[in-house]
Amino acid sequence: MPITLPTPEPRDIFLNSEFDRTDIQKIQETLLKIENSDAQISNDYTKIGLRYSPKPIRLFITSYGGSVYPCLGLCDVIEKLKTPVHTMATGIAASCGLLLSLHGSKRFAYKKTTFVAHSVSNWMCGDIQGIKDNLEETERLNELIIKIITSKTKISRATFLDYERKRKDWYFDAKTALKLGVIDKIL
Repeated sequence: MPITLPTPEPRDIFLNSEFDRTDIQKIQETLLKIENSDAQISNDYTKIGLRYSPKPIRLFITSYGGSVYPCLGLCDVIEKLKTPVHTMATGIAASCGLLLSLHGSKRFAYKKTTFVAHSVSNWMCGDIQGIKDNLEETERLNELIIKIITSKTKISRATFLDYERKRKDWYFDAKTALKLGVIDKIL
């Protein structure tokens, strides 16, 4: 009697806009659904003496960025998944789009992709103490992002800070991203 093996969840996820916590929540839910499905399939395969090796999840990123806190949360989720996530930068991966693209177990970009790095931005208003608190938190986030970028690429802290001092945004193409270790391969 033939055995019917379970079908894995679809493995392509698309982020095609600036994102907020709702967009990130949907991606996290999809990632966790795939992860849970893979665990169940692996369990089913083991019962019949087979080994299941899931194909990587492909996260296509075309984004000018978005909210930093939800983005950092998604980065943490991606790093904790057992199923590998390959990030695929297309068009533009700016700001948090760049940050998110750095968290793939393998990182790709199409040849016409543009990346943008810059310091954290914040709209501060309110009383003096509130502005001071916001500034302190913005500086903490900026330092965290610099640490992530410099630990996951060949970009040195000095280079990043030099661009930060010279201008607001640092634009670079896929070839430069490959040289800087931002991506592993140009597609």
